[in-house]
Amino acid sequence: MDNGDCLVSIITPMYQAEKFIQRYIDMVLAFDYRKLELILVNDGSTDRTDEIVNANRERLEKAGIELKYLKFETNFGQAYAVNEALKLITGKYMLWCDVDDIYLPHCISKLMEALRNNPDCKIAFSNCVVVKYDDLENPVKIPKHQVEHKDILADCIFDRKMMNSPLRGFVETEALFSVLKNKSIYVSRLGQNFQIIMPVVARYKWAYVEEVCSKYVLYPSSHSHTWNLRKANRDLLNLFIHIFDDMDIPESKKRYYKFLAYYKFVMRELNNLLRININFKRKFIRIVLFSKEIINTEWNK
Repeated sequence: MDNGDCLVSIITPMYQAEKFIQRYIDMVLAFDYRKLELILVNDGSTDRTDEIVNANRERLEKAGIELKYLKFETNFGQAYAVNEALKLITGKYMLWCDVDDIYLPHCISKLMEALRNNPDCKIAFSNCVVVKYDDLENPVKIPKHQVEHKDILADCIFDRKMMNSPLRGFVETEALFSVLKNKSIYVSRLGQNFQIIMPVVARYKWAYVEEVCSKYVLYPSSHSHTWNLRKANRDLLNLFIHIFDDMDIPESKKRYYKFLAYYKFVMRELNNLLRININFKRKFIRIVLFSKEIINTEWNK
């Protein structure tokens, strides 16, 4: 059931994706919105990813879905792959999908409907369920996402509420490129979704679809489990600082959100290094941050 004739660009960076790419292509072919531009970026895979993509070209073409396929000989990382995909977008809307998660047939039409019903909004999110890789039909968790967000940028920093959905946002391309410098994101090993979402929601209103439109799949050895936690924590802090430095928001707000990012960083460091009681951590970190704020205030007088 199509809701219109606007082209939707789907970007998907992938690496060693042979276990998922066939399911992913079948999923795209099952979308009830069919005016699609599928941009796949093979980031130096050495498995059968390339073979499987090429084997499905004809199916996609017969379905009226344009395939734009980039293949790198070297693995440059997801952020680089996303930037290359962004250069190829021609659709009015953009959806970023991970190759190993699941997006339901109605997700694009529902998200587009949400934006059309709310013309002031430029990005739409939706609910999701969490499933295990070996049982995709029975959710192990159904997150309770609250739609009345008082501070969505803080939600991004603390990765709460709807921010843990695999649907990183269905966004108007023009709005996205209006907030991304040089139409690209910062090249980092993690946090690419934040770089798409946060600049958009800082400037524009957003809509929310309560209906489940995706499934977040849990795998036994995911990136979040294998990546060095302390290094990831520091990299994430640096990423947030970079994002806020580039945002077109008042300096006072930049300082506030950097403060929240620093708070999250220290809490994680304490959790990883000290393994102490959570209540003590909170009291301790409040003292540290309060002291730091006092020192900075006095220093700048």
